[in-house]
Formats: sequence, structure tokens, C-alpha cells
Amino acid sequence: MEKFSVRRPFTVLVAVLIVIILGFVSVSNMTTDLLPSMSLPYMIVVTPYPGASPERVETAVSEPMERALGTISHVKNVYSVSSENYSMTQLEFEDGTDMDSAMVKGCRARSSRRGRRCPTAAGRRASSRSAWT
Repeated sequence: MEKFSVRRPFTVLVAVLIVIILGFVSVSNMTTDLLPSMSLPYMIVVTPYPGASPERVETAVSEPMERALGTISHVKNVYSVSSENYSMTQLEFEDGTDMDSAMVKGCRARSSRRGRRCPTAAGRRASSRSAWT
């Protein structure tokens, strides 16, 4: 190999340039996906309850909200955090769940079953889904 490189430097130079050009073309045509398509099947419902203690928020808002939202199909787990002035309920769905329909079902279950029993001081509930596609 050394004798060939010494005898034919132009051929080696052309081969090296071809490899460099092919490498540059390959790298420039590659697509980098910094945010890949992924779906995280979670929905979060936050309900403000100004002036309420965590215990009051739990009994008046979190527990009824868990019961109402736990009836939605394909719910794997329901988590709640009752803090001073607000309740946060997180729903974990099974993989492959259509989060658009789950969001609609969640809003429907939340307003129909829960709305009648919500304390008058509790504010309007806000829903958010964490499904990136």
C-alpha cells in the first residue's frame, strides 16, 4: 500500500477527496430530529379554590374529581395533589389512547358529574393534556 501511495499520489488524493465529498453529502442530507414524535398519555386538571386549606381542597375538590375522572375509559392511574388554594389531578392513560377523545371525555365527565357538587368558591377548572406528536 505504501509503494502504491508513493508511486501514484494523484490517485490517492482523488480517492481521499471522493471520500470527503461523499461524507459531506451524506451528513448534509441527514435529518436530525431534536424533538422526536412521542405521545405521553397524561391529562392534568387544575382546580383553584381560593382561601381553602389543603384538607378542605382534598375533601371538597380532589376526591370528587378523582371519582368523576376515574370513570373515563383507558385510565391507568389517577393522582391528586391537594395544596392550599388549588387541586391538581393527573390522569395517566394506557399507551395508544387517543388523547383528543380522552380530553373530550374528561371535560364531559368533569362538568357533568363534578360541576353540580363543586363548592361555589372553587374557581373554573383548567385542563391540559401532555401528548406530544
